[in-house]
Amino acid sequence: MGEIGGIVEIANKFVKNRFPSERYKSTVGVYGGKIVTEPDGKMVYEINKGWNNWIDGKGEKILRRWDDHVIKEPWKMLTTHSREFWDVVFKSDPMRHRGTKEEIAANIQRLGLSEYYGIHPQGIEIKKPEVFTKKWIAIKDIFRADQIKSPDLDGIDRFQALAEEAKYIRSIHDKYGAAGDFIDDVMFQEREGNAVMDPVLNIPDAILTPSTKRIKQLEKSAISQMEKTVAKEQGIDVETVRLSETEFNVAEQKIKERIAKDQKATDVVELLVWTAFEEFRRSDDPESVDRAMTTIIKNYNDPVILSIVRSFVRRGRPTLPGEEMDHGITALHNKGHLGANEKKSVKVREIIIEKLDDYFPKAAPK
Repeated sequence: MGEIGGIVEIANKFVKNRFPSERYKSTVGVYGGKIVTEPDGKMVYEINKGWNNWIDGKGEKILRRWDDHVIKEPWKMLTTHSREFWDVVFKSDPMRHRGTKEEIAANIQRLGLSEYYGIHPQGIEIKKPEVFTKKWIAIKDIFRADQIKSPDLDGIDRFQALAEEAKYIRSIHDKYGAAGDFIDDVMFQEREGNAVMDPVLNIPDAILTPSTKRIKQLEKSAISQMEKTVAKEQGIDVETVRLSETEFNVAEQKIKERIAKDQKATDVVELLVWTAFEEFRRSDDPESVDRAMTTIIKNYNDPVILSIVRSFVRRGRPTLPGEEMDHGITALHNKGHLGANEKKSVKVREIIIEKLDDYFPKAAPK
């Protein structure tokens, strides 16, 4: 695995700068490029070019392939089906990846963020620079106020901020669909006393790429279910059913709807996991972690999506360090992205499942 590790190690040198807040040193990273003021006076997220961009993109894609349990037994696959293994590593697309400026621009339109961002010859224009430099307070910085030690963060109620973030994510999901990544990416534009408000999504650079394997699984399931329904309606054996074009279209629409739900659930899974690890880091108090998980679940409050979230977490998503499914590199991206660590992984998963179980007796999915 030295080839993978080498690319990843090199990529880590290129991926991160910090956000340009004028009030305090933010902990929020800028990945895949940097924020600069161009000669035309515009603030721009300038995407890496050439060799830097290739290394960054290759390393990020390799790491993201294992975010959600793409390969359950990579070492076994490497020794028994080496060609297929290397195809997954270097040729398959992860379920999310950092986009080109054209892909990010399309995401901006899709997520209703054109007021804040737009395409620029050098990358993505930040149309309201004051939001980044003078006004914004990121959820990550609120949780890390104990490290930053800035009066601009003193006194902010992180649980109130978390509730606002969960409501905002639900509104984005209801209006536009999954974002692909909310970690580091929710910023509050206003503060009154201990409360923050008016959240907005950071530059939406995560591009959703549905898993080909998952699509095939859903196709098989949807077509099978449709064949059974037709057979029952017509009183014939299911083996003799031949679906019409209309029936295939119905099955295809169900697949699209399920993929959209899975993508929303992944957004929520990552928010829960990142928050749990971050609260453990800050307070080292399981009761505070319980409170944080309950805050997210109750304020997001979509039983259909949360039922998928619970299923994902129970089945071992995302891959966390120190668990049975962790094989070294398979959890490497989530160590950085979600702040995951071996000591708390099992407890984090237990708490999330427990709080989701607490939610469902009162809000069973329809």
